Amino acid sequence: MNLKFLKIFDAAPPIEPVDMDSAERLRKSNDAPVITMGARVIGSELAITIVNAWLDSEFLGGGSQPKVDQIVELESQSFTQ
Repeated sequence: MNLKFLKIFDAAPPIEPVDMDSAERLRKSNDAPVITMGARVIGSELAITIVNAWLDSEFLGGGSQPKVDQIVELESQSFTQ
């Protein structure tokens, strides 16, 4: 695995939202492009509600902007060809 690729995931580990508030916070604070959910942990109806909350949220910037900028920079370094 590419070490640059590992740096991105080290900087932004996947977070499993367990409710609508945590899903919204993933997008609003971290601009998370991906969410993960365990099928044995979250039922299908709750999963749909969580995904909808995440999709309906927008990144707000603020105090998390420097962290997000760093992740974007790592991505640009890692995925250029």
